[in-house]
Amino acid sequence: MTAEGSLEFKRVDPATLTDLLQLARLHQAAFRAIGQAGWTQKSLAESCSMDGSLLIGAFSDSRPVGFAVFRCVLDEAELITLAVDPEHQGKSIASKLLKWSDAQLMQQDISSVFLEVRTDNAPAIRLYETVGFQSRSVRKGYYKVAGGSRVDAVIYSRVLS
Repeated sequence: MTAEGSLEFKRVDPATLTDLLQLARLHQAAFRAIGQAGWTQKSLAESCSMDGSLLIGAFSDSRPVGFAVFRCVLDEAELITLAVDPEHQGKSIASKLLKWSDAQLMQQDISSVFLEVRTDNAPAIRLYETVGFQSRSVRKGYYKVAGGSRVDAVIYSRVLS
């Protein structure tokens, strides 16, 4: 656990039902703010119960304000999702969360992280590029959206150091 300013970062392990409910609500609010559907408590629980999963939270006054879920396999991690409470966006919480996560991942001998992001999610793309992720490829029609249309995903990766 590490505190930075009024923020505290920690691994959420094991995640309680209350943790999962709070984080699912946060995820839904964050994704609703960009016109997307957030995760349910059940989908978050399923993701966090996978082998190699790592849930890291950012807390302000013991209240979750952001979190990231990673899945680690061998020396590589995939960032499954990242969300920051809309009331706390614009305060560099996401970049600080990723920086703190780097240290946790390197302690597990993880040397690189990859992710995919919708091509229409400009705030996320800006964040990932700012913290050093590089575009590697595009998955055409990867995300299904309302009305049955599809949106491409950009695959990003970066080496931890």
